[in-house]
Amino acid sequence: MEDPGEKVEKIYSEGLISAKKIKKDLRMKEPPLVDVKVTNPLTYIKSWWKRIIGNEGIDFRLRVKPLTAIAISVIILSITMGIGRFVFPFKIPFFVYTTREGSVKLDEEQYRETAFTGELRHVLLTDRYYLTTSSSEAINLTVPENVDLKDFVGRRIFATGKYHEVV
Repeated sequence: MEDPGEKVEKIYSEGLISAKKIKKDLRMKEPPLVDVKVTNPLTYIKSWWKRIIGNEGIDFRLRVKPLTAIAISVIILSITMGIGRFVFPFKIPFFVYTTREGSVKLDEEQYRETAFTGELRHVLLTDRYYLTTSSSEAINLTVPENVDLKDFVGRRIFATGKYHEVV
């Protein structure tokens, strides 16, 4: 088959036999003088970013059998829920068991017998009585259940009893 850029020249022809010489036209195969392509630079930036991010990260795999997972969860729950004392009878050096949160045990020797004068206040939310002194100090009063102080709220009273500075 002849290409459109090729010219055929007959050299010899006799009967059924003929010879042809093909001359190539070089003008059709020449590259263009100016070839300009305009592409989207964001496409290249996106593909570059995908290659960068595709290789980032840490692949961490941990394989745990079901019985091991159950044993680990029982240990963690027993320590955090406070039943660790029964599961582990030995002492854990970094963990101290307490009976109640925020409980402070004070000796009787740390209390002192004293008296204060001030205005009696009652907080309904906590149902506690406070004595506000002239130095703007609020003292928490522990009142026995059989004593009713509702009539004295807002009045100046004189309170006596055992006092501890921390509590």
